[in-house]
Amino acid sequence: MVTSAYWVESHQVSKTAPTGEYLTVGSFMIRGRKNFLPASSLEMGLGVLFRLGDDASIARHANDRRDFALLEQEQMMAQEDEMQQKDEILPETDGYDSESNGEGEDEDDKPH
Repeated sequence: MVTSAYWVESHQVSKTAPTGEYLTVGSFMIRGRKNFLPASSLEMGLGVLFRLGDDASIARHANDRRDFALLEQEQMMAQEDEMQQKDEILPETDGYDSESNGEGEDEDDKPH
């Protein structure tokens, strides 16, 4: 992924919009010149990890984060188990009906 980045000085950044304009929540206004860096390949990412310190906060946030890959895998395994249970309930057939010739013999066993 190629991205363009720029830098500005702290006095150029503001959370207030000029008169007659509106900034959405979480937006910033950049005033002045942006100093663009050369385009480069993204080689590093950033992650944030929050740690819950006490039992009360752990209980409040018990269902906030779920591993969707793990949930999908568990769901697929449950469906496979359900299919296996259905297969065990149904009688297995080998495609041969012993009552079709009246005596339970194979047609190949009869003299020709």
